[in-house]
Amino acid sequence: MEGGERITIERITNPGDPRIDQIQALLAAEFKEAEVDPPKVMRAAIQGKDNVTGSEVPTYIVIAVQNENDKVVGAACGAVLEKKNEDYNPIGNEAVILGAYITMEDEYRRLGAGTLAFNLRMAEAQAEAARKGLKPVAYIAEVVDNSEAFINSQGGFRLYSKENDGNYKEVPYLQPPLEYDKNTGRPTARAGTVPEHLMVKMFDGSTTIKGETLLEMVRAMFDYNNYREEGYFNNKRAFNQHSRIISNIEEELTEAVSGKTLHMISRADRENLASQGITFADHTTNS
Repeated sequence: MEGGERITIERITNPGDPRIDQIQALLAAEFKEAEVDPPKVMRAAIQGKDNVTGSEVPTYIVIAVQNENDKVVGAACGAVLEKKNEDYNPIGNEAVILGAYITMEDEYRRLGAGTLAFNLRMAEAQAEAARKGLKPVAYIAEVVDNSEAFINSQGGFRLYSKENDGNYKEVPYLQPPLEYDKNTGRPTARAGTVPEHLMVKMFDGSTTIKGETLLEMVRAMFDYNNYREEGYFNNKRAFNQHSRIISNIEEELTEAVSGKTLHMISRADRENLASQGITFADHTTNS
């Protein structure tokens, strides 16, 4: 690192690792409560388990960044997810790499630790995919406003449809709740629906993506992050209620992107096009 400071970047594989609490504190400081899973969810997912039912789930990849005093100063989390069709069944062996979170204290962000953590998470995800016989075709993330520049630098971009008048409209994306009341199926007090920016990097270098392909990737995220098995709930009504919440969000997104070619556009390219008179209707978030 610049200035000679030593940092350590490594994957956490032990669910009892005390660094998980430090990572949770970093996430809580940067993101809204509704955007962050509870610690028990992370600890179980590191083992590839659902924290309530114990069912097998894709293994959660957690990267810790520590300074020379062993303080956790950053983290990157993600997973390898199989793309899903409309019935939530896998599509061949195609997968998407989920960028769940990345956070870094300002000093270390400026020194490039974020890129190192991003790259290790990507390498671990590619290795995980190879072990499972999966072919990752893209990276996808739900992103807050102030993270766009960093994700752009890693090759990920926001998604826009080109309207009939030649202007662009960003894909309107809502992150479904991460936690549900087991009796009612409604979001818990700490959870809720959150507007976010979807950002994608296609590994074949494409700068456009079909709406239907995007939906296959989003279903992979919903299946991993948001849907819960019936055994999670105390009754069938609660399970159905939570399913309706997510289904309604998926239907709104489907209506917005079906049949469309979506363009991946960086902030710099949007600013350049705007100087030529092109307008962009950006998705409004609370971040």
